[in-house]
Amino acid sequence: MLIGATIGHELWIIAVLAVLLTQTATIATSVYLHRALAHRAIRVHRAADVVLRLVLWLTTGQHRREWVAVHRKHHAYTDRHGDPHSPQLVGLWRVQLFNVLYYAREARNAETLRRFAPDVLEDRLDRLMLSRGWVGLGLGIAGLMVLFGPAIGGAVAGGHALLYVFVVAPLINGIGHWHGRQNFDNTAYNSRVLAWVTGGESLHNNHHAHPRAPKFSVMRSEFDPSWLVIRALVRLGLVTIDGGPAHAHAGTGTRGRRDDVGRPEDVLAAPGTKRDVAGGRARRSARWLRGGGDRGGVCRLVIRGFRHRSPRPGQEARR
Repeated sequence: MLIGATIGHELWIIAVLAVLLTQTATIATSVYLHRALAHRAIRVHRAADVVLRLVLWLTTGQHRREWVAVHRKHHAYTDRHGDPHSPQLVGLWRVQLFNVLYYAREARNAETLRRFAPDVLEDRLDRLMLSRGWVGLGLGIAGLMVLFGPAIGGAVAGGHALLYVFVVAPLINGIGHWHGRQNFDNTAYNSRVLAWVTGGESLHNNHHAHPRAPKFSVMRSEFDPSWLVIRALVRLGLVTIDGGPAHAHAGTGTRGRRDDVGRPEDVLAAPGTKRDVAGGRARRSARWLRGGGDRGGVCRLVIRGFRHRSPRPGQEARR
């Protein structure tokens, strides 16, 4: 009985540590690779840049240029021929189970890197160690084993790999383009529940409508965990907001696929974001970024725009 209790206690420790590690990697991916590098929605201080890159190196081994290039190409060809991982093209379960293979295949495409990430070049830190992803993963696993012992440390590393590679990332790319709610007229969907465990990335419809928005939530019922981290880094002087909030455009009557862009500079400066610099909308955006503003009025605008939009041909059939 004592042995059983000990094993149960260790399993709880493994599960909690694996979830915490996965959430750390997910939020670092969302804040740094996605919002800072891929879309330039925020600017990261050099100190925070180094810390976030080290976290990602130890927990994922990802190359930042590859991630950025694949993601920008996804925005350029969303759910059309050329999209590296669209469930609308290859099927939901293929993306859910083999998302990592689709990513790796596109990351090896030199033309994708050249065209979609010309601004993300190797620096001294990359050349010294961060370009060696397997080394980072090996050091991360070794660190876990030193801290928690070989058995628990190895199990935590395995659980984290399973959650990050085969659960969190595929849920964003798979479910995010298959089923859910929509505030805007594009081919992506929101999941308010999954957003809690994907660093806000499952508010995918909002993001595809306004890629440069640093905050992905636009409704009171939506929660973006990565935005809390960004706000904390802003207060510490480690992050500067560049992109405008998505909700500034909600309910303005815009239609069409807001992320249909083919050049990296178009992905960086998505259509519609210039509206944030004009007149009262810019002042409302500034208040919103500080945590103020009439959020209730914004929600009413979003709901009004959602109710009055016309569904695209064939959309109801696809659902």
